[in-house]
Amino acid sequence: MSWTIGIIVATFNKPAYLRTVLQQLRSQTVPADQIIVADDGSGDETREVCQAFEDKLNGFTHVWQNDDGFRKCEILNKALKACNTDYVIFIDDDCLCPDQFVQIHMSNAKPGFFTVGSSVDLVDETTRNILSDRDEVERFLELGPAAKMRSVQTGSRGGWAKMFLRVFAAGRPGSWVLDRLYLGRGVFRGGNSGAWRADLEKVNGFNNEMKYGHEDREIGERLRNAGVKPRQVRYSAPNFHLEHGRSYVDRQLIEKHRTIYRAVRKEGRVVCENGLEQVG
Repeated sequence: MSWTIGIIVATFNKPAYLRTVLQQLRSQTVPADQIIVADDGSGDETREVCQAFEDKLNGFTHVWQNDDGFRKCEILNKALKACNTDYVIFIDDDCLCPDQFVQIHMSNAKPGFFTVGSSVDLVDETTRNILSDRDEVERFLELGPAAKMRSVQTGSRGGWAKMFLRVFAAGRPGSWVLDRLYLGRGVFRGGNSGAWRADLEKVNGFNNEMKYGHEDREIGERLRNAGVKPRQVRYSAPNFHLEHGRSYVDRQLIEKHRTIYRAVRKEGRVVCENGLEQVG
């Protein structure tokens, strides 16, 4: 079966990050057939970054909406409408993807499944170095696991041991064994997950009512309720998360979204009322 794969990169006013992430996507062993930047209202600097990549990445598309607060779900739905590939990988503008990232997602894209990756958080100093020097990306990715760990925030996402497993296994032959042995639930992650576009359309895409917090888990739960199961690539295809501030975090809103997510899971909801079909 011949099919196509695309990447949707969510962004908002982080042009230096976006430039670095898009540049690294040019180094994929299997290039995506379409790259879409889903822009939640960034300014001219981001537009200029996108213009610089128009002729450098396959099917490059910049989808923009005006800045009216955190509306990531809406711009992702608009990007989905602009997408013409069969399978879609979702990342953010701070997610640095190793060379085999697309290839591994593609090899795990099976009918009836969505792929679930993970991220490794980098420390501030490494992030600054990568953003300021294009060659630093290649130098960092070529480091061995032990050397890479000096740049990792080991207190996040499960601690040192879990971070080391991701760093050590990434892209290595046999890393799929760790993916299959993982016993976690497998939640959809906006910074590293993929799904068949037809399955995303079946659940009416992302829930436009949700802002920051559990908005990715919520669509993943609806995919599950529709019979689409998670397939782990958390060890074989993690990406590296460039550090940044999070001024948009609203703890009360996150708790509200957690309640919505739990209701979707408990009640078995498949389709959201305000989603893909409701965006212009």
